[in-house]
Order: sequence, then C-alpha cells, then structure tokens
Amino acid sequence: MTTTAQTWLDSREVVGGTRKNYRISLNLYWMPHLALLPIDQITSAMLRKIAGETPWKSSTVKRSAIQLLHTMFECAVSDEQITRNPVRPIELPVKAKKPVDPFTVAEADLIIGHLHEVLTGSMRVYAAYFEFAFYTGMRPGKIAALRWDEVDIDGRVANVCRIVADYKIEERTKNREARRVMLNSRALNAVEMAKSVAGLRAKQSRRQHKQSP
Repeated sequence: MTTTAQTWLDSREVVGGTRKNYRISLNLYWMPHLALLPIDQITSAMLRKIAGETPWKSSTVKRSAIQLLHTMFECAVSDEQITRNPVRPIELPVKAKKPVDPFTVAEADLIIGHLHEVLTGSMRVYAAYFEFAFYTGMRPGKIAALRWDEVDIDGRVANVCRIVADYKIEERTKNREARRVMLNSRALNAVEMAKSVAGLRAKQSRRQHKQSP
C-alpha cells in the first residue's frame, strides 16, 4: 500500500501545499493501519472499522479523509491494480455548513482606518494590503503572488494567475484557472499606496547602497 500511495501522491498535479495536506491526511489516518498490506487485500469492512474507531477532529476532517482515500483507490482501479474500490460503500458524514461571520463594511473601515492612522513609512504597506484584501475578497496567497504588471489601473482589474503556497510561488492558482478580479476605488487606492511604499523602499535601498563602503 505504501508504494501505491506514494506513486499516487507524486502523480497529482496540485500545488505543493495541497500535496503536503494529502500526505498528512494519509499518514495520520490511513497508513498506520494499511501501509504494510497489499492493496488488493484491503476491504470495505476493514476501512469501515478504521473510520469508526478513529477519533476524528470533526466530521469535515473525516469526510475529507475518506474522499481522499476514495480518489486514490479509484486511480488504482483505473490502473487495474484492483477490480473494485473498497471505499465506495463507506458512508460519508453529512457535509457541515460553516457559519459565516464576515466583517461588515463599517468594521472593515475601522480596521483599515486604524492602520492608516498608526502605520508610517514602509509599514504603511500593511494598511494597503488589508484595504486591498477587504475590497477585493482575494485570498492572502493570491495577493502575495500578484505582480504590478497584472494590475490594470485603467481597466480597473487584476489578473490572478498564481499563488503563494508554503512560502513558494506556484505559477498557477489552486483550481488551475486564472481569473480577473474587478477593482473598485478602494482597491485601486490600496494599489496606489502600495506602489508609493515600494518606491520609498527602493529609494532607501539606493541611499543605503551609496552610503555603504
């Protein structure tokens, strides 16, 4: 089973962070029980027993772990290593609905306003970052990977085509699809501030370089 799992992991076209999460799930919940078994000897009854005795952190974690194993065994069926997927009969927990409690516009503006008030110099980039994040709804990893030439000020759009995962830039998004994000006046204001801070940093860097012996 170990070789099959590793081969499957290596074949997945996913970002590094996603592959890491897959490995953690397999190693934490399934491999302690299945690693030494030939894949064609793993049965539905065996998996049901493991799932029933595992102290899952939540129904969401359990559901994800079972779905991950199901996908791996489906690949084994396609590769003709086994004739049927033993995970198919395993019942999935009901998908839990996460409560959504976003900041209101007033709350977001209070946070942004406070950052603009207390931050100075190059630290103002954090005020710009949160203003951009609040008024685009973009994820942190996508904002961190955004480049200046991918922001069209005149067209008021940002082209999102990469992501930062595990401190590395991946040249694609999590779902492998680029998208264009509309920018309102607040997001554009944040971009202009970030450019101003970047220019200030560049000047400071040049000044320090000239002063160095």
